[in-house]
Amino acid sequence: MGTILQNHPETILFPLIADSYSIDGEYSKAEEICKTGLNHHPDHADGLFVLAQINSQKKNYKIAEGILKDLFKSHTVYPEALNLLVEIQEKINRSPNTVKIVKKKYEQFDYTTAHQKTKKILTKKKIGAQNTALSVSPTDLKPLKVSPQLATLTLVKILEDQGLYPQALDILDMLGEKENDKKKLIEYRKKILKKIHTNK
Repeated sequence: MGTILQNHPETILFPLIADSYSIDGEYSKAEEICKTGLNHHPDHADGLFVLAQINSQKKNYKIAEGILKDLFKSHTVYPEALNLLVEIQEKINRSPNTVKIVKKKYEQFDYTTAHQKTKKILTKKKIGAQNTALSVSPTDLKPLKVSPQLATLTLVKILEDQGLYPQALDILDMLGEKENDKKKLIEYRKKILKKIHTNK
C-alpha cells in the first residue's frame, strides 16, 4: 500500500498504511506517514489514534496522551482511544481520580449508539460526495495488516469506496471474530464479491 501513499499523499487510508509499518516495528516511518496524513486531514480520528499508539509504543506517553485529548475534542465516540488513554495515564501515574473518570467513560460506552452514529455519517458522506476510486496496481493488493482496534465496518466501507476490495474482505474476516451481526457481514461480503466479479 506504500504505492498508494506515493501517488496519493492526501489519501484517507494513511492510518492503515502507518499502522502496517507500526506493526512491523518501523515506528519512525509510521509516525512520518501519520503526520503527513494529518496535515491533509487534521481531525482524522483513526489517524490521531494510530499516531497516539505509535508514541505509546515509543514510550512517549505524555505526547500520546496529548494526541488522544486532541482526538476527543472532535470525536467523543472512540472506545479504543479511551482504553488506550487509561493505559497511558496509569503508566505516567496520573491521579487515581483522573484515571477513574476515563475508565468510567469506557465502561459505560454505548456501542449500539456509536454504530448508529457511524451509519448516519457514512450515509451523509455517500449523499454529499462523489466516491472516487484510486487506481491500484496488483502489487498493492496484498493481505492487509491492521490492528484489531481499526477493524470496523466503517473501515470496510472506506476500502470498498476506494476500490480496495481484497483488503475490505480481509477486514471482514477479522470482524467475523468479534462482530455479533453475522448476517450483516455476509451481506457486505456478497456485495464486495459481486463488485470484484463485475470489474474483472
